[in-house]
Amino acid sequence: VGQSQRGRENEERPTLDKFIEDGPFRIHYNEEGEHAPINENGTFDFDYVEQVGIAAKYSYDFILSLEYEDTYILDCSDDCTNFGGNSSYDIYIENLPLGNEILYGENVPDDWDVQETTYIRIDNGFTESEYSTNGLDAMKTTIAHELFHAIQRSYKAIPTSNEYFYEMSSTWIEDLIYPEINDYIHDSWTKKFFDNPEINIYQSGGYSLALYAHYLTSVIDVDGDYSIIKEIWEKFEN
Repeated sequence: VGQSQRGRENEERPTLDKFIEDGPFRIHYNEEGEHAPINENGTFDFDYVEQVGIAAKYSYDFILSLEYEDTYILDCSDDCTNFGGNSSYDIYIENLPLGNEILYGENVPDDWDVQETTYIRIDNGFTESEYSTNGLDAMKTTIAHELFHAIQRSYKAIPTSNEYFYEMSSTWIEDLIYPEINDYIHDSWTKKFFDNPEINIYQSGGYSLALYAHYLTSVIDVDGDYSIIKEIWEKFEN
């Protein structure tokens, strides 16, 4: 899960056959082939496509309720040909690879060097055992995580040495948006920190530090409005 990958080259967006629209989002998918959304029985699942749209709209509305900027959430206002076909924000459902690094989803800038448009790639079902959470729960938290990466680019486009803060706050907000899922405390995320509690924060990867973000918002931020993370983003922007 992530959006950083500094120095990565720009690439073509995925090409998928179908799409639906839900609010400001366009969800791209195939009905056949390796990228088709599937259920636990391995068959095409259109409900999954619809649920991605619902999760995106719900996550977006939640983030805006916290008064974050969303300057770069929409693709474009003029020529949208190369940005998913219109000004909607694009989410592409694909069969993402499972290798040394398990890819749940990805927030991808169209240009890695500037503060500009992005899109989301997300797995087509999260049915494999390698995922810490499966099915719709995994999809929901991943959508929340990757969408917050898009919001972050309204503040600071390139993570540079602060990559951990992007991942820390995206993993943190997953639990705000979907508090009943609790994927962020799974061993796959927290083990690195618990096994190495003195690790340099820059080397932590950021995912396990969602625990620290929750500490900030529940103990330090006495107003209980989660604003301390937004205040950090506003200072980070400058």
